[in-house]
Amino acid sequence: MADLAAAAARLTRAVDRLEAAVAGQRGRSTDKQRQLAQDLAQAQAEFAELTQRTDAVTERLDGAIDLIKTALEA
Repeated sequence: MADLAAAAARLTRAVDRLEAAVAGQRGRSTDKQRQLAQDLAQAQAEFAELTQRTDAVTERLDGAIDLIKTALEA
């Protein structure tokens, strides 16, 4: 009977340690998710800015091409 009580006590301590470890992982996981969300938002903002710049360059190149075509046709 004493062996059973000792085993139950060890099991309880082991479960407590596992629960503490899981709780610690959740905290780190939440911090990591928050950082990943911030990184994603920053990447999306950079992508939007680069898209605008690309569109502006495309328009300027199209205008330059049209000017060259007009000059060559004249």
